[in-house]
Amino acid sequence: KPLHHQPLEVQEHMQTLCHYIADWCQKWRLIVNCNRNKTEIIIISPNLCYKDADDLPKVKMGCTNLEYVEKSKVLGVTIDENFTFSHHARAVSRVVGMHGIKFLTKQPESEV
Repeated sequence: KPLHHQPLEVQEHMQTLCHYIADWCQKWRLIVNCNRNKTEIIIISPNLCYKDADDLPKVKMGCTNLEYVEKSKVLGVTIDENFTFSHHARAVSRVVGMHGIKFLTKQPESEV
């Protein structure tokens, strides 16, 4: 069976990785910001096998439970759980559209 169909193994693997990251950060005197939008979990899969939020593996970074999200913004790019970038494309289109309207309606400055 693929790993993503084995929730207990997924949880153990994710928790092991979080412990490794926490230990590495402590060694190098770094602090992990576990606030929402800074450290979160997104499962990227078109065939999500978890039917209910209660089925999702519980994972901690240090003493903080990490939260699952459907989309996340990383370095200005929005990634969703299906890896489609549709949220990002809509956001970019809105911004480009707003700037295009500003450009088209901007009046030329009068010379003094």
